[in-house]
Amino acid sequence: MIAFHIFIIGMMAFRVNVFWEVSMNFFAVRLKELRKENKIKQKELAEYLNMSVRGYQCYEYGRCYPDVPGLMALAERFDVSLDYLMGRTDRREINR
Repeated sequence: MIAFHIFIIGMMAFRVNVFWEVSMNFFAVRLKELRKENKIKQKELAEYLNMSVRGYQCYEYGRCYPDVPGLMALAERFDVSLDYLMGRTDRREINR
């Protein structure tokens, strides 16, 4: 019975990990897509976020992710919802 519970807990952790990786991949793809659509250079966005270009590039390559204020700044900059930016919806508009 204990082995079964450990198996279930392990499967739940696996599902959370997979969800997290998929969401973060969506974020990297959407960020790059939005930047290119708006004809903005990586350097410009890095300056907007008050960070190095290499740090910003980590976002687009999916190696690291912004904190909540950084996510909010990016959503505001591109006028999209956080859900869109994170890949939770395909609707760009913000519910206000």
